[in-house]
Amino acid sequence: MKPGALLGRRVILWRHGRTEWNVAGRVQGQTDVPLDEVGRQQAADAAARLASLAPARIVSSDLSRAADTARALGLRTGIEVEFDQRFRELAFGAREGLTWRESWERFPTQMQAWANGDQSQIEGAESNAQAGARFAEALHEYLAEAPVESTLVVVAHGAVLRTGALTFLGVAE
Repeated sequence: MKPGALLGRRVILWRHGRTEWNVAGRVQGQTDVPLDEVGRQQAADAAARLASLAPARIVSSDLSRAADTARALGLRTGIEVEFDQRFRELAFGAREGLTWRESWERFPTQMQAWANGDQSQIEGAESNAQAGARFAEALHEYLAEAPVESTLVVVAHGAVLRTGALTFLGVAE
């Protein structure tokens, strides 16, 4: 894509509301954990504010915590939410469902490698580079389709939003 080809388009990257696993400090990854009551209220409150930005399109991860967050904005704006698996959270493999402490207790060697930047040591885990690439690819596609002066809202998850945005911007982690 030519430099400047996406100018005049606005993108809002929105992290889903709270879940019980967030409160418990459990790694969610691609495990489909629903919003809790606070998370549903967070989604509704943020949707009220985001609706004022007149989004033209809402695209979300298909995991329920993000999808339900996105639907709160869709209900406010009348825009049908679209779903794309490329906006799913990083896959954390065998760590999903565990707390930070439990991960270190069960996988000390692999967690040390992970802390040093090697995520491949955890069975089933996806690297930041892999997740960032899929997220950035999807974001480029949606923005390329967006009319000039329009607003795209992408609803996803904390880690993939961070690594995806950095990849999209060409910033090394």
